[in-house]
Amino acid sequence: MTAAKTLAYEAFQLEVSPLRPVGGEGQGEVAGTADSTIATSPDALCAPPSPPLRRRGRIVMWAAAALAIALSCAPAAAAPQRIASIYLCSDQLLLRLADRARIVSINRFAADPSFSNEAGTVAGIPLNRGLAEEILPLNPDLVIAGVFTAPATKAMLRRLGIAVLELPVEEDFAGIRDNIRRVAKAIGEEQRGERLVAELDRSVAAAPAPGARRPELMLYRFGGYSQGRNTLSHAIFERAGFANYAASRLNGVGRLPLEKIVSDPPDAILLGDEGTERNSLSAETLAHPALRKLRATLPTLVVPDRLWLCGLANTGEAVRRLAAFRASMPDIRKRAPEPAR
Repeated sequence: MTAAKTLAYEAFQLEVSPLRPVGGEGQGEVAGTADSTIATSPDALCAPPSPPLRRRGRIVMWAAAALAIALSCAPAAAAPQRIASIYLCSDQLLLRLADRARIVSINRFAADPSFSNEAGTVAGIPLNRGLAEEILPLNPDLVIAGVFTAPATKAMLRRLGIAVLELPVEEDFAGIRDNIRRVAKAIGEEQRGERLVAELDRSVAAAPAPGARRPELMLYRFGGYSQGRNTLSHAIFERAGFANYAASRLNGVGRLPLEKIVSDPPDAILLGDEGTERNSLSAETLAHPALRKLRATLPTLVVPDRLWLCGLANTGEAVRRLAAFRASMPDIRKRAPEPAR
């Protein structure tokens, strides 16, 4: 017990000790034990406090002051010192915000340069696959994950009393800022978080302003997946001066049928680069003759997946590349579908 708390406690003990009688015999005291003695005569009630009562009043004020000091001096909750991440996006935020000595593990994809902007900085940090049996022996005091990441792992960690911070999927630039601040606050690095937010804002602001002409850009990924409304890709396209081809066809992430793309093509195509663990059947989608023909006739840009798989300060680089791509495009209108043969 701290000195201030001890003083407050001792003062409290004095305050709750049995009261001494206020008046003397014949002064209207209620008969009974000292604990139940109450002054009832007008003279006793209106008379100046006796020395014992004045002393008790000072004790009460002293106790209150000591308690206030104790509360004001109480240490804030300690920032976590053993932090693990099981989610690619939180991995990269953690690597930018925390000292290496505090990071006990990150997801294995953080070490893959196809997916991670921080792949060159992870040497020496244990990698995980998001499994509880990998995380528990590390004795973390905080685990950071995504909303949709390893639900069984998160549930087990929580049952064992380990704090888990879940990050929502970013759908716009405000969502990126929010997640940066969530992680920064959770690990006690708010100043670093604000510097990272400022880095994002500067990077996005440096991209050319969108023009009046907004060609339709289609993101096409392995397996035929694209991103429509309420996605980070949509926000990036809008900021870079494109209309999102998938916005009128998808809410969130989904597949775009290739036959519909061929019959109603976009103005330009955006592809991600090839990662290290792609499914061969999904890769065949990009090799389809119909898509190859579109790629041969439409402006096509390849942007590394790592720049927009997660909402990070690096997302501004994706905006910059797309804005430059838009500026280089000819003034074209939406292409009409080719006549059937």
